[in-house]
Amino acid sequence: MEDPFGGQVVGSLGFYHSLLLGIEQSQNPVTISKTPKNLPLLLISGSKDPVGHLGKDVPKLAVKFEKADVEDVTLKIYEDARHELTNEINKEQVFEDVAFWYRKYV
Repeated sequence: MEDPFGGQVVGSLGFYHSLLLGIEQSQNPVTISKTPKNLPLLLISGSKDPVGHLGKDVPKLAVKFEKADVEDVTLKIYEDARHELTNEINKEQVFEDVAFWYRKYV
């Protein structure tokens, strides 16, 4: 919060167009239904991430994938973390969790 470079709006109009289009597509039932059923998914977010409505949107997305019969959906919400999980005070835990999840599939 005290970082003078934090919280500034950056990005072009094209960036925001692509971002919003990607968000729309990621929520689209047709897109979700095309997800390979055997593709393992790891969805992570912070409980204080304003982009994910304070940790409420990512669990909803996980349910959508589960309802689409995606076989392996892992959800992790980091308590008190915000948006940039790899820059949070608990970033070591985030890296450990992602690495642990990844090692299950390699």
